[in-house]
Amino acid sequence: MSNIFDIELAQRHPFATSMVTSAINSQRLSHAYLLSGRAPQDKWTFARFVAAYLNCANLAANNDRACHLSGIPEKDQCVNCKWINEGKHPQAWLTLTSEGSKSGKIAVEKARLLSDELSKHSEFFRVVIVEDASQEAFHRPSANALLKTIEDPGSRCLFFLFATREDDVLPTVVSRCQVIPMQSPPEKPTALAASILKTGSADVTSTTPELKNFADEVKKIFKARDSHLNLYALDLSRQIQIAIEEYEHEHPGVVVLDLVTNLEICRIGERASTDRTAAGYLADLLSLAEELKLQLVHYVSSKAAIETFVLSWWQLRRAAGC
Repeated sequence: MSNIFDIELAQRHPFATSMVTSAINSQRLSHAYLLSGRAPQDKWTFARFVAAYLNCANLAANNDRACHLSGIPEKDQCVNCKWINEGKHPQAWLTLTSEGSKSGKIAVEKARLLSDELSKHSEFFRVVIVEDASQEAFHRPSANALLKTIEDPGSRCLFFLFATREDDVLPTVVSRCQVIPMQSPPEKPTALAASILKTGSADVTSTTPELKNFADEVKKIFKARDSHLNLYALDLSRQIQIAIEEYEHEHPGVVVLDLVTNLEICRIGERASTDRTAAGYLADLLSLAEELKLQLVHYVSSKAAIETFVLSWWQLRRAAGC
């Protein structure tokens, strides 16, 4: 397994980091990823880790790690890693922003110049950042100037587009990307949430016995036959509600929903890195979970909110064939 991301980022965003790691390992990296959610700094960090790994001159010597993850002194790091971490690499790190625009929109001419630049040969693996891919900034004229390039930028080129919500982005852009949600973790997680973030996987149940039985029941429900999906969905909603009431008070739903979605991510495994339907399904599931977390803070009936979440989840699961 490649060591592309640091432990902290992998713990905060297990789905995003594992999906891209699997894609790189299987040589099935998409041409473009839309990173949605409210984690702007983590998105930049995520993209830099990928760019450094794809361009590091010392991977073999560093046991398949980019220089900044290998522990070697900065003075001994390769030039590519140094420049990418500083955001200054002239060919491997390219950004498209609305900087200098009075309207706040990305200039069409900037998009055209970028497209022309990417059509030229380069010895580097170029990573392109569209800082704000929402329609307010990446409006239709600019997007149209780059659509063909985003869809097929040629070999050794990768786009990362940032947006708070997938719905904020033009459908023609979204359809050319794989969507990866990256939500910010809670500012003050509970002890159980901190434990999940520390391990970065569903294996947290081994160190939190109070959730072990819950996780085991969830795994059984995941094996449900199609003919009984609705019954199992109602059972899962009851299990989730009980677990939230028993183990979470300060941040309702954070730990339990993260555990449930992590279990599903583990169940789908590397399929998500090569199957757009599976990847889309997991992205939609994570979005549903984030919506439910917000609802649980304000919702009068947590039972109704949880049941709606699980039934919507089961419909997504059936439609995706997962």
